[in-house]
Amino acid sequence: MVVGPAAGGMLAERGGGIFRRYPYALPNFFAAGLALVALVVIEAWLPGKTSYSKIEEADTDDDKDEAPAPRRACARVPRTSWLPIGVYCFLSTFSIFYEDCYPLWLLTPRREGGMSYAVDEIGAVLSVTAVFTVAYQFLIFPFISARCPSHVLFPTSAGLSAVLMPVAVLIARMEPGAAVTWAALIGHNIVYRCAVSNAYTACFCTINNSCATDARGAVNGFAMSVASLFKAVGPSLGASLYAYGLDKAPNGGVGVLAVFGGVGAALGVTALVACKYMGAEYDTPLD
Repeated sequence: MVVGPAAGGMLAERGGGIFRRYPYALPNFFAAGLALVALVVIEAWLPGKTSYSKIEEADTDDDKDEAPAPRRACARVPRTSWLPIGVYCFLSTFSIFYEDCYPLWLLTPRREGGMSYAVDEIGAVLSVTAVFTVAYQFLIFPFISARCPSHVLFPTSAGLSAVLMPVAVLIARMEPGAAVTWAALIGHNIVYRCAVSNAYTACFCTINNSCATDARGAVNGFAMSVASLFKAVGPSLGASLYAYGLDKAPNGGVGVLAVFGGVGAALGVTALVACKYMGAEYDTPLD
């Protein structure tokens, strides 16, 4: 979160030779190299199945009761879990939609409602934001989560995120390059990302509390699988609608405001649904 955006922006701007013609190739090679290192580390040090063979051999026949026949994952999802899973899916779609459009907005010329930033400047904004977001996770969020129940924290945080989405367009009207503009941009992004982080964490808590303990594995697996389909829609839909908005209203930021305002309104509706139907019963486990 911290190193990635800064390194990507720096490499895209400072590559030479063939990387001058293909500026995003070098950051991708860098990311691929890190992925390769991660693969080597996992293969070398992550314990495999043979590491647990002694534990399996120590099991007695009495402990090896016949396991029940496996059921489909969706069959183990209780009705109480469907609402938080649906809320999680829509939260994933709308937040990824916005976060996919956000760097495009930073790159968009000011006459079209963007910030007209270079790639390395975008990387700096995202990296500085990540530093504060990580600090928030460790230092502030535990204090908030201990005092604010999940059924309150989620709609509050999601609603705040929804409001902040279209507010970003106002920053583009500030003086270009001024310190106050940078401060407003970074401050806005920090508050947004902290609010989204709160919403995700609270949503995960409500999903866990919506089912029995022995069903959490199946419920979370099903939730992640379904949400992955919604997450896949967000980036392609976001980029397409953002381009469409600029094409239809290229001047004055009207197109950007329509896109950010639309996704903010959709997330706001999600927050209202959660506020109305996800009550205090989702703050405590079923058993």
